[in-house]
Amino acid sequence: MRRFSFLALIVMFISMIAMPVSAQNDTDSINVTCPDGTEILNAVEVVVNMRPGFTYTATAIGINGYDPVIGVGDEGEINLCNDDEKAARPYSVSLPTTGEVGSNNSTAQMPFFHSNSGLSNISLVIGSPDGSEGEFVLVLEGMAVTTNDGKGQGAGDPYFVQITQNIVNSGVPLSVYMIAKVQDLDPYMQLVDSDLNVVEMGDGSTVECDDAGTKSCWTDANNLSDSYVSDAPGEGIPGGDVDSVLSLNLNNFEVYPDPSDNYLEYLMTSANQRTFGEYIVVIHMGVGDGGGATNTANNGNNNGNNNGTSTNTSNGDKPDVGGLASGVPAPDKTKPDKDNTQTTTTTTQAQGFDVECPDGTEILNAVEVTVSMRSGFTYTATAMGINGYDPIIGVGDENGISLCQDDDRAARQYTVDLPTTGFVDSENTNSQLPFSHSNSGFSTISLIVGSTDGSSGEFVLILEGMAVTTNDGKGEGAGDPYAVHLSQSMVDSGVPLNIYMIAKVQDLDPLMQLVHSDNTIVELEDGTRVECDDAGGSSCWGESTDLSDSYVSDAPGEGIPGGGVDAMMSISLDGISLDADTNNNFFNFLMTSANQRTFGDYIVVFHMGV
Repeated sequence: MRRFSFLALIVMFISMIAMPVSAQNDTDSINVTCPDGTEILNAVEVVVNMRPGFTYTATAIGINGYDPVIGVGDEGEINLCNDDEKAARPYSVSLPTTGEVGSNNSTAQMPFFHSNSGLSNISLVIGSPDGSEGEFVLVLEGMAVTTNDGKGQGAGDPYFVQITQNIVNSGVPLSVYMIAKVQDLDPYMQLVDSDLNVVEMGDGSTVECDDAGTKSCWTDANNLSDSYVSDAPGEGIPGGDVDSVLSLNLNNFEVYPDPSDNYLEYLMTSANQRTFGEYIVVIHMGVGDGGGATNTANNGNNNGNNNGTSTNTSNGDKPDVGGLASGVPAPDKTKPDKDNTQTTTTTTQAQGFDVECPDGTEILNAVEVTVSMRSGFTYTATAMGINGYDPIIGVGDENGISLCQDDDRAARQYTVDLPTTGFVDSENTNSQLPFSHSNSGFSTISLIVGSTDGSSGEFVLILEGMAVTTNDGKGEGAGDPYAVHLSQSMVDSGVPLNIYMIAKVQDLDPLMQLVHSDNTIVELEDGTRVECDDAGGSSCWGESTDLSDSYVSDAPGEGIPGGGVDAMMSISLDGISLDADTNNNFFNFLMTSANQRTFGDYIVVFHMGV
């Protein structure tokens, strides 16, 4: 490994690097508090400069028992955090500086994106809940070298690592790898100053790497052909002869009093910028004793709270989701009476909703489900096709669809067994997309589920990450709002609109209600309220079945079982006449708990047809 005095290097370029994000710490280490109160202590910061319309995934794998936690945010604030992510458990790596690092249950993972205009700096903070010392590997996925990166000196994707005293004291070199996911790409990595000029040493050598293990690489490192990053047994990304690494010994690094002077900036591009394709970045680093007290960062809450706790939000702050469909008969326990259906409006609506993703992919003959969610949370949407239907998911807000996903590996193992679907087996065509937002207060997020060819069929949409909390309020209209935007293709499918609310914890007793746009519960002429406490019992409106034999599974032998207190509704769409104004064609639902006395995590499952 090439060694040198970083004290000399600092004089040449570190003081010229502009700080990508607001100062949120002193120079010993970084401590932050997540929106849910979780602390990330003795941490490090990595900054990714990314375009809108993309989703990257950060995975932190501990070495020799280190248990990492990831926080993600922008503008100096941490908005999302994750620890011990089930989807990340199979990850393993083998690299020259780490050796083999096996899979373990303490691996953390967080997908992230932004919807700002242009490039934005996204801050990743990795530490532990107890401030432990140790080593970890950070794997970043979702990036690509493209023609948009430009040409010549300074072209490429920028990444920053803030050097704090705990990194220096760990004694672990800072090793950064760029590994191609496709054979066409020839990775090229450079350490640059704030003017994007390659750092040059006193002997005239430049700190850059084309092919690791050759003279074209500044670091004395091994060829990466025997290396790999695996996200599942027998699968993953192998290293190759043309992949790159830069490894810096930080023993002589002088940490400056101003944190903005302590950033190392890397550019990821391709050799001569002639090849293109996807790649991953892998960072191996350590944390030791920070050497002093640290400041606690803003926890990223957008409600003005700086004490690490959430502000109680009354139900009155929640937005109206949409008007109950004009011409839609009020649901009845014996199903709608078609003879009494209002038909004063005629539909000119298309069969389903069609949208175009940022990459040009079309989602055709689709269904829209909207979720009203607070900032600081990440939900996950998974779409499973039934009997060969191949779903694709799009996610967006009032500005349009910003993210799309089809055939996601993480969703392949999902299975369900529900009264209206029967057993639905795992498929490689399942789609999954985590989503969040960083707006202040509540935002309405649109989920679009359809197919690339406009097929007819049925699917299950599973939403995860929600919880009934004291912030939901009390009384009429309290709860988490969801809406289903009806289309003619849904009506013509002959499949009822089926919604399930299933508790993830034993303490929670779910309650689901059909509501008007002002969040008041829909009541029939006989005074019956359209709501469901315990499916299969007298406290549940409509035709329902006890869910004790039902489940949603995200891995063989694991998952969420249904229970005797879980809720469901099945609403026939036969005979519904849709309004010409599509904004009037919504069914709105509130998810809460019986008498709002129990709390905890839950999932929502929609079974629909097009």
